[in-house]
Amino acid sequence: MNCKTEVQEVERRLLSSTHEEADTRIFLHATVALKNGCNRLVIWASDTDIVVIALYFYRKLVDIGLQEMFLKSKSHFIPIHVLAECLTDSEREVLALIHALSGCDTNGFVYGKGKRMFMKAVLGSENVSEIALVCSRMVGDISDDTIAKTVSIATQILTHLYVKDDFSNLDAVRAHMYYGGSRSLESIPPTDDAFKQHVLRAIFQTHTWINSTEPVPHSLNPFQYGWVSNYNGTTQPVLMLKSHVPPKLNRDNFCKCRKKCERNCSCKKLNVRCEMSCFCRGQASNCVRSQFQLDID
Repeated sequence: MNCKTEVQEVERRLLSSTHEEADTRIFLHATVALKNGCNRLVIWASDTDIVVIALYFYRKLVDIGLQEMFLKSKSHFIPIHVLAECLTDSEREVLALIHALSGCDTNGFVYGKGKRMFMKAVLGSENVSEIALVCSRMVGDISDDTIAKTVSIATQILTHLYVKDDFSNLDAVRAHMYYGGSRSLESIPPTDDAFKQHVLRAIFQTHTWINSTEPVPHSLNPFQYGWVSNYNGTTQPVLMLKSHVPPKLNRDNFCKCRKKCERNCSCKKLNVRCEMSCFCRGQASNCVRSQFQLDID
């Protein structure tokens, strides 16, 4: 990292920290440099993580004297300050979490659901301020309520990337798509249990990024955030805690009714309940047979 100005020599103690990642240490050093007279930064890196962290801290760095910030990648200079001004404060604050959810160095990605789809679903939406508020609560220790809220929001985002209809959870979407004809496992979403582990790892990484400017940032226990220690001492991600097999339904044919299920409903003809794999999903809002009692003599 280069600083463009005449600054006094910085005491080494101001740069000491417990950071393990170079990506986060860069912004601790940037903060110290700005407080000691620097006003223009050039960061030599080609990592998306650096861009995300830089955009997150842009407003804070401006408040302590930053005028311009560039990211140098090979022969190109990316003006971070220009990119930052194109986004609202809330949009900059959610980038770190969305980047971690859609796949980064320490977290996987959901097959077929790339960063552009995640970003489009969040940026400019009505929920961006709510997500930004949740992200602001990841500084320091993280409460169980914040974790639960993050899992809920992330699940809602991913659900809408698969289907436009309202589903309460990914398991329901998974079963509905599978029994509706999407037999390819790559085309259906992960289970709620597997995705929760994914979100926990995203929370852990986001917490690391947004605490970059602290010399001794609060550390989380990775084994409470989707990681497990292997038998040989290495750390690996927890893929799931429950079976990935969809719930077994009691038949192979399901009705194609969009709502009501009153006249030509195949379930009515078979004298069986509508279930979540029917087009009506067996919900009271779509199906009058949701409380149907079998006519058994």
